[in-house]
Amino acid sequence: MNKISLFFLIQIGLVALLSNAMGQSNPYTVTVNISGRIDTTEKNTRDIYYLFKNYLESRPDSLYDNPYWNNKEKRERQSGNPAIFYTPLYEYNISPKRIFNTWKPFILSIEKLELNKYKIRVALIKDEAEPDKILTILNLNAIRDNGNWVLENTFHDIVKSWESVNYKYINYVYPKSHSFNQILAQKSIDFCDSIKKVLDIKLNDTFSFYLSDNPDEMGLLFGYEFYYLNYTTGLTTKWLNQIFSAKGNEFYPHEFMHIILKGIGNDSRNYLIEEGLACFLGEFNTPRYKSRISKLSKDYLVNKPTYDLESLVLNKAENNGYQSAYPTGSIIAEIIYESRGYSGIIELCKADTRKSEDILRIIYKITGLNKKGLVKKFREKLILYGS
Repeated sequence: MNKISLFFLIQIGLVALLSNAMGQSNPYTVTVNISGRIDTTEKNTRDIYYLFKNYLESRPDSLYDNPYWNNKEKRERQSGNPAIFYTPLYEYNISPKRIFNTWKPFILSIEKLELNKYKIRVALIKDEAEPDKILTILNLNAIRDNGNWVLENTFHDIVKSWESVNYKYINYVYPKSHSFNQILAQKSIDFCDSIKKVLDIKLNDTFSFYLSDNPDEMGLLFGYEFYYLNYTTGLTTKWLNQIFSAKGNEFYPHEFMHIILKGIGNDSRNYLIEEGLACFLGEFNTPRYKSRISKLSKDYLVNKPTYDLESLVLNKAENNGYQSAYPTGSIIAEIIYESRGYSGIIELCKADTRKSEDILRIIYKITGLNKKGLVKKFREKLILYGS
């Protein structure tokens, strides 16, 4: 079969009729389109195409010994997902089958970098005529591992040329263009120590802080050549003790909080409570903190449908361009602090809030408020921040 014939078979989704080059049986199929510049008559290129396709069909969201990923990174990333790019996809809380049927993979290029190493560039694209058609452009490597082609993050290709400084228990890693600021590094240590003291946390783990100047530069660390998926200025990989920052400096208290909170009820917190605590303890009274709550205030105080306290806590509020969990969790933390001080915050940290349905009951218990009283306090806070 020549290159052009194979290209059109793939384009119309008939590639599933072709034999699976790696002999694996997968539970669902993903249509992977390719650019006409890719020569699929070349054996390595064809094998790498099937490697990527098989990987997408192998439940890449699941934590197991995935045969399509290299062993070194599976060891490095411990019990977590070895694919750095997949971490933000968990935010969608939907299956990979649905993700890759909605945002269809289009391989832009498969280029040889060196013997036994190729770079794959993939766009995730929607078919529908929408303003945001591209979710991301993803960079991955394909390398030989024990004679087989397997996938690899591009992370180490980037950071191997970066500088690093161990400052007490923080390992800062940053581009050569950055000038390390020891004053801000010490400010970071002082902040972490002060929070651990008031929360009575003895844990003193070392952690890495990858410092970038902007979100696009940070996105490259995740493999995103075009960074739209989960576009943010900060991200923490708790199980690896890693912080990624796009703020261009050494101080990021919100992300520090995610590492610190590992020392107190680490696996039992709901996303809303985790982010609310990080905002309240790491950003209280800053313009960013106030801005988030002001946005929620505008929706809540006009009685917008689904913007009641219960819906917000259950994550059922209609999306209005911001993550309502952050300001909702922030106000909850404020109310608890004003009611019980740091002892109340510690109790919230330790409470099992994994089920959203349990959060309000736990808040009632900590504060002594009933439903009517909590709703009243919540509304008063929003009026204050909205004025």
